[in-house]
Amino acid sequence: MTAWHSALLEQLAAGGAGASLFTMGPGTVLEEVGNTCEATLAGHGATNRDDRVSLSEDAYDMCRGLGPATVAAIGPALRNFRSALGAKELETGPGARSASLAAQVLSERLRLPDVAAAAWDDVVEAFENADVDAGVGEDRILVLSRMPGGSSLFRVSLVQSSESRWALGLWSAP
Repeated sequence: MTAWHSALLEQLAAGGAGASLFTMGPGTVLEEVGNTCEATLAGHGATNRDDRVSLSEDAYDMCRGLGPATVAAIGPALRNFRSALGAKELETGPGARSASLAAQVLSERLRLPDVAAAAWDDVVEAFENADVDAGVGEDRILVLSRMPGGSSLFRVSLVQSSESRWALGLWSAP
């Protein structure tokens, strides 16, 4: 077994516990966006500006944490989500509606088996490529395990990934 296989197996067993403390999984970000938009649309007023800025930054960080295969598999839904999430957009009814719809579309895309397979391939690529920082792989495991659909999506990704079937059954998301 190569060193990268060992490192990957160790991190899979840890469930991404070594990921950056600032990494939020897609499920968490989408839930927070949904809650913020729901409150604005229900007439409770916009959350304070600092919270909107923080949520926008968390969403951008989550998007940047996705690997290239995952971004390609998601397609335009990711770009639409990012453009709908400025702090200013989250303070108005129309902006909150746009952000909510973009988050719903992204959530649906993230639940697809081809996106899960791409996310798994990004995890393996991060560990296989010696030029990639180990933290990138840890963050990608965390992102994969916290995608909408949770552990069932992770298991699908293990089954769907053609080059990485050796890992099947070694880990399931919490």
